[in-house]
Amino acid sequence: MEVMTWTVDGTLKADGTLDLDEKPPLRAGRVKVTVVAAPQPA
Repeated sequence: MEVMTWTVDGTLKADGTLDLDEKPPLRAGRVKVTVVAAPQPA
C-alpha cells in the first residue's frame, strides 16, 4: 500500500471538527490525522 502524506494548515473548532485551509489531494476514505498546535501570531 502506497502511503501519501500531505500537510496543510487549518483550524480546530470547539466541537472537535477540523476546518482545513485547502482541499486535500487525496481520494475519499479513511485517513490518519496528526494535530500539532501552531504558534499564535504576536
